[in-house]
Amino acid sequence: MPSCVVCGRSRNSKSKSDDITFHRLPAGPLQAEWIKFAIGCGIHASMLKPLISLFCSEHFNKNCFEKYVRTTLLKPDSVPSIMVQRLKCVLSSENPINNCDPITTSPDVQLTPLRNLCFFTIIFFVVQRCLIWS
Repeated sequence: MPSCVVCGRSRNSKSKSDDITFHRLPAGPLQAEWIKFAIGCGIHASMLKPLISLFCSEHFNKNCFEKYVRTTLLKPDSVPSIMVQRLKCVLSSENPINNCDPITTSPDVQLTPLRNLCFFTIIFFVVQRCLIWS
């Protein structure tokens, strides 16, 4: 099932009912800006595959879309700008995490502090996994 490379949102009946669309990395010079956004969100460049990686519509402003009767298209010059971070619930007997609400930031927040948040979140989960495996 296809999912967003940044936030992990899957294409399913819930995303369809919420009018969430999925978009591939563009070709050409715009691709570098999309990759820069993903890296700023803590995604490693090696995870971004031009023909496979998808970004969900939650990462774009509403004015980046052209809505038609049966479809919604992303405008050709659109660049993702909204960081949406979803943490999956990880429940274990040793360390339950009860707060699984999505963390959403508005587009006027700079990505530099968010990049640090993403980095430390990833480090936290890596360390947590290492402790569970040991």
